[in-house]
Amino acid sequence: MELYLPIILDGATGSQLARCGYDGKTCAEKWTVDNPDSVLWLHDAYASAGSDIVYAPTFQANEAKLAEAGYAGFTDECNKILVGLSKKAVDGRCYVAGDISPIGKFIEPLGESSFDEIHDIYLGQIKAQDEAGVELFAVETQMTVPEARAAFLAARSIGDKPIFVSF
Repeated sequence: MELYLPIILDGATGSQLARCGYDGKTCAEKWTVDNPDSVLWLHDAYASAGSDIVYAPTFQANEAKLAEAGYAGFTDECNKILVGLSKKAVDGRCYVAGDISPIGKFIEPLGESSFDEIHDIYLGQIKAQDEAGVELFAVETQMTVPEARAAFLAARSIGDKPIFVSF
């Protein structure tokens, strides 16, 4: 499968999950794991509509965000399940990107987190996504260059897959 410009991405995952019953009161990634038909339906629809790339619903499936929601230690399993569901839904019709959000912690000297700490949080998520078979990474909605850099370097450290970064 080759990719040509322009590239058509999927749409707004959160609002579409709401159509499937997600109410926003719980961790979206855990809800999606518990409601796999939502991912199968959504990504099948996007692939059928002509998307070149769908984002696995792994936006906040990093250790920091999952721990805040009460799901510490669920990063590896969560990412692998959600990427697997996305790949199953699209069945080779388009690429699946690992979706990566801001962690929400500021790096020193503006905050209390070290660059290495943030890098390692991203690395855990990215390794799981890579093992699950994503074709690229989407580091999106970043607020600071240092955090985007940490995510980018974590992704680059495991290989040379394409990396989208947006602010």
